[in-house]
Amino acid sequence: MNEIPLSMSTATYHYVSGGPGIDDINVQCEPGSWTAVMGPSGAGKSTLLYCASGLLPVSDGSVYIAGRDISKMREKQLTQMRRDHIGFVFQDYNLVEAFTCLQNVMLTYLFGGPKILKDQALRALQVMGLDGFADTYPADMSGGQRQRVSIARALAAEPDIVFADEPTGALDTHSSQMVLDAFDRIIQEGRTVLMVTHDPNVAARAHRTLFLVDGRVHSVCEGYSSEQLASHLANMTNMGQELGQ
Repeated sequence: MNEIPLSMSTATYHYVSGGPGIDDINVQCEPGSWTAVMGPSGAGKSTLLYCASGLLPVSDGSVYIAGRDISKMREKQLTQMRRDHIGFVFQDYNLVEAFTCLQNVMLTYLFGGPKILKDQALRALQVMGLDGFADTYPADMSGGQRQRVSIARALAAEPDIVFADEPTGALDTHSSQMVLDAFDRIIQEGRTVLMVTHDPNVAARAHRTLFLVDGRVHSVCEGYSSEQLASHLANMTNMGQELGQ
């Protein structure tokens, strides 16, 4: 993979409703890098993730994935780009209730995406600690188990870049460790992770953390411990509260 997996240049998006958007975002994610995104509530973290992955179209600026400008793509091209290069981990799992775990992991292939062999899907479930759950339906699983299925699905296709929105938010400590170890594994393979999280312990596993305030990059921290990240976030939150008074 020679192209830079993700490059955002002066990317801007404003919600018509007036909700928190993003302004003038410049972010570049190299192959084999892991970037966390943190910030106070309403800072635009999820919006950044959705714009970076093409789920929301930027109103200004550009977003390149694998060397191609997705902000200029038609919907059909964008859908193909997502299927071929991107893995998603959503907060609400996005599992198909009528499908088994194995079928959910192979979902992109069922809808015309990259071919995922059964053995590939089973290995992804195994990595997520879900041996023996291949034929289980989501309705018979806990929230944490369902989240691990969604993560297995994102990893099974071996995408160039994984976009993760609070991937450990519904998980216990042991399950969270599995997820973070899996992310470690894929970046060692030269793939890329962009992850929104509120947890400094999770962000500390990333190579760097982008802090957003009011839709803009406030600071970039590399090599910070979880304690340092928590302190930085608290200072930013207090600053925002003081400005709002």
